[in-house]
Amino acid sequence: MPRAALPALLLPLLGLAAAAVADCPSSTWVQFQDSCYIFLQEAIKVESIEDVRNQCTDHGADMVSIHNEEENAFILETLKKQWKGPDDILLGMFFDTDDASFKWFDKSNMTFDKWTDQEDGEDLVDTCAFLHTKTGEWKKGNCEISSVEGTLCKAAIPYEKKYLSDSRYRQRILFRISLYGYKPAPDPYWLVSKHYSAAVNESTCTNTLFKD
Repeated sequence: MPRAALPALLLPLLGLAAAAVADCPSSTWVQFQDSCYIFLQEAIKVESIEDVRNQCTDHGADMVSIHNEEENAFILETLKKQWKGPDDILLGMFFDTDDASFKWFDKSNMTFDKWTDQEDGEDLVDTCAFLHTKTGEWKKGNCEISSVEGTLCKAAIPYEKKYLSDSRYRQRILFRISLYGYKPAPDPYWLVSKHYSAAVNESTCTNTLFKD
């Protein structure tokens, strides 16, 4: 079945939407695999780990989670060479007393760890995790901290509208309306996907998806 041609007016909007999906918000961020990272170098006084987390959520991200050795090594290398971070970085992790396990604040799965201090029977209430930037190992520490020397944040690609300028966001909305009409659109995470291409029917402004 042949693919329908996109109307000429929609081609620039498609390019903008694809750019929004593929890139980090600015050169301040660093991309690795399907995520973007930013190190906020400001030293701040805090009353709880939630104050640290707010530093990230204010940028549309969350405190960093790490899911494999490659990501751990990337963060370690970038902290040393580009970000010039402190010896210990607070990870976006907490100990959930309800099921006695560590969890990431961003709700991603706990698929990897690099603990340097594993002890049976230790009291882990109010325990958080720190990345030791000299060794790349993780160590446990109290969540009740009074200050941090910098905050490492992470956000998945693509970004929500808060990462786009007002004009780019309006153009992205116009693109979505052109694809889906005025009905609620599907999840924007696959709006411009490498696995699918969208063909637009000019008369009805509805889309048909074809696998690549």
